[in-house]
Amino acid sequence: MKHIARLAACLLALAAALGLASCAAKGEETPNGMMIASCAGADYRLYVPNTWVLNTSYGVSGAYRDLARQSTVSVNSYPITEELRAEMDAALAGEDSSGDTSPRIGWFAERYCQEPVRTRALDNRLTFDEEGCIPTTLDGVNARQYCYSGLVDGETLYFLQIVAERENAEGKSTFYVFTFTANAEMYEMYMPDVELMLDQFIFAEPYVPYDYAKQLDDGADAPTGMKAAFGDDVAYCLYVPESWEIRMDDQIYGARVAADGTSVSVVPYMPTDVEQISVQEYFDLSRELMEDMAGEGGFELLSDTGKVELGGRQATVYEFRLRLGGTTYRYRQYIAAYKSMIYCLTYTALDSAYDAHLAELDAIVGAFAFR
Repeated sequence: MKHIARLAACLLALAAALGLASCAAKGEETPNGMMIASCAGADYRLYVPNTWVLNTSYGVSGAYRDLARQSTVSVNSYPITEELRAEMDAALAGEDSSGDTSPRIGWFAERYCQEPVRTRALDNRLTFDEEGCIPTTLDGVNARQYCYSGLVDGETLYFLQIVAERENAEGKSTFYVFTFTANAEMYEMYMPDVELMLDQFIFAEPYVPYDYAKQLDDGADAPTGMKAAFGDDVAYCLYVPESWEIRMDDQIYGARVAADGTSVSVVPYMPTDVEQISVQEYFDLSRELMEDMAGEGGFELLSDTGKVELGGRQATVYEFRLRLGGTTYRYRQYIAAYKSMIYCLTYTALDSAYDAHLAELDAIVGAFAFR
């Protein structure tokens, strides 16, 4: 019973750390029998049937149908930065753009959607269903659909991806990728659900859930170039770079980089048993949950031996990768005990963006304080 109670508590804490929670925005109507699976800040609405389980995080929207069997949907957005535009223009120099869909979509799909799957597949081989690779639309925006399969981590997985490029009101272009990943049985079984999700998908104003709006500390003591990302209801001070966006509408305190979705958050956990839980026990139970979420081979522990100071306390540092919905995320967690509680500071990024903000992460960790 103690193990179950602790695991349940860790699940709630980890769900918050990974952003696995979603709530409706005020004034928005959700289709009957469905719920919103958009992450906060997303300029679209992904709705999924109520029979699915929400699985959202900053920069990633999605849900899964069955933890035991691969069956996930997700939507990722990729703003077209100057670096991405230069890479794309160089690759497509001289390409004919008179087809049904832009060659930019084809290039992006191959380079950023299919290649990450290919590198995990046996012999780097993907099998495409040519009849399923067709021009389509995503809420009226020109797009292309790709259907393919591959033997990944010992299991044949099927992928349906829809890639669209859309320009927002400020004239900035973004690639949007809808992905459905499942084994053979689940792929056929839940395709009607996926078709319903696509039918209800819309682009909209940035999504702002309202259930967890917070009041921030005035930040008078923030280090130069940083700002407060905490309130008076927690026993710690979290400071982030001024350019980061504060997660005002999430269950926990945190912030993100708008350009690539990289984020940092803090989860406090109070043990429910008389016997105290250790940092290692907390991570072990969290890891068990993550392995269940990601499925076989979806969790990769990179390091669990580091020790650093976090707010005057010794914290254990864990680094790991997690593959969800065909996308790979990389994490660094700092876990420390303070006044009979466990605190977990989590840094989350797409694998490709992980290194870009490590200097800022060092500043965040250095400025963190308990009170």
